[in-house]
Amino acid sequence: MISPNPITAQTVSLPPPVGGWNTESPIVAMPPTDAFLMENWWPDTDGVKVRPNTQTWNTGAGTTGDIVESLIPYNGADGVNKIFAINDNGELYIPGNTAGDLGGSGFATITGLTNGRWQSTQIGSTGGHFMFMCNGADTPRTYDGTSFANSTITGPTIANLIWCHTHQNRMWFGEEDDIDVWYLPVESHTGAATKFIMTGVASKGGYMMAMGSWSRDTGQGMDDLGIFITSEGQAIVYAGTDPASATTWSLVGVFDVGRPLGRRCLLSYNGDLLILTDEGLVSLRSVMTEGIPATNTNALWTSKVQTGFKELTSDTRDLFGWQVILHPRRRMIIINCPL
Repeated sequence: MISPNPITAQTVSLPPPVGGWNTESPIVAMPPTDAFLMENWWPDTDGVKVRPNTQTWNTGAGTTGDIVESLIPYNGADGVNKIFAINDNGELYIPGNTAGDLGGSGFATITGLTNGRWQSTQIGSTGGHFMFMCNGADTPRTYDGTSFANSTITGPTIANLIWCHTHQNRMWFGEEDDIDVWYLPVESHTGAATKFIMTGVASKGGYMMAMGSWSRDTGQGMDDLGIFITSEGQAIVYAGTDPASATTWSLVGVFDVGRPLGRRCLLSYNGDLLILTDEGLVSLRSVMTEGIPATNTNALWTSKVQTGFKELTSDTRDLFGWQVILHPRRRMIIINCPL
């Protein structure tokens, strides 16, 4: 028997999934430019490309089995830039400076560190350019372009310093599991630090996770805001230059942005400050200027993959390794998800 309405095949051309991965739309309603699965592919404006391959830079930062947990950059005033690798065995190395410069080229400059999980910042002064690094367990180190030295900052319990940031040419830092913060005089990388009390401002409690700067005009200037991120997901925003003076330092507001994922949760990008949280990658500009709560997907850079993102964070949010970084050459913002 022949059906009176035979099914005829049709040829349909589909565009490449330049819209990227989509976990929010049902397949039947998904735009043809989106993909419900995208592994090792990168959507671009004119098509989809295979994820770039890897290239070994150095294998000399430790012995077999050691894992590099931190890469610390130093940018010298003379244009000489260096990068330091710290592994989970508590060893700091200077890797080789040429791609493919393998085993044995790295050599340890510091050993016996408690862990390899360090944060760093850099500040310039009339005395040179200095890098400061801390991990919440060891005495922080400074680097002047030639050698490392133990930090001599006074005020906080120095080995407890676990995050650091330079804002308005002033170094800020915080102790592990403490909500209050510390700062140094302008253009200083050592000396007596002053405590800045945050207890009454952070209404949800917790401890200070990280600090960043929001340059609203895409450049650095006197109008940059200081952003403090608490473990409970509050962004505490200050304007001004001198925290010792009420006339030059004032509270802008406290905003809920979602609980941050790790201490490497901030990225300054294109006149915005992006915050990596368990809600997704949040735009501080959207939260502040539009009054959009962080749970609203309009405030999230990761709104199209919210379901997939939350599946990743449900079991891994407390693991070390969460980080958001910019890869400008390939026009990528990369989120590292520890497994």
